[in-house]
Amino acid sequence: MNRLLKNSGSALVWALCAMMVLTLLVAGLLVLSTGYYNSALEDAKMQKAELLAKSGANFAVHMLDYTSEDYDKNWLPAEGKTKRIHLDGDVHGSVYATLYFTREKVQSENPAETPSTYVMKVTSVAECGSYTAKCSAAFYGFGGEGDIWEFIGYLD
Repeated sequence: MNRLLKNSGSALVWALCAMMVLTLLVAGLLVLSTGYYNSALEDAKMQKAELLAKSGANFAVHMLDYTSEDYDKNWLPAEGKTKRIHLDGDVHGSVYATLYFTREKVQSENPAETPSTYVMKVTSVAECGSYTAKCSAAFYGFGGEGDIWEFIGYLD
């Protein structure tokens, strides 16, 4: 009986120690899961910016395809100039792409045989949060003032 009296109240101390260990464990898991969540959000923003940049370049390829019913000459910049077009990526305006069209005239070696041609580079720059992505496409223009554009390929 004397031994029981010496240990009275020790269960309370052990229970408090166990609760403290569990609390620290839960807090550590909370910090860890929050870090993984934030990392996943940042990865999603980066991927969204990359996909939007590629989509912007693809959209420009489509708009400059003279066989397309959506072909629009108003998208073409003047020679030696850069034209900027802003595309919203979502309804909140936090994700967007900007298309930069740069058009240059290329002099042919023999102007009597070959008329001047044009080269145009379209760069799509997309931003999502703190991430920026870029995708470029190149075109070869011919016919009159370079009204007909042929897609060459993606540059990056």
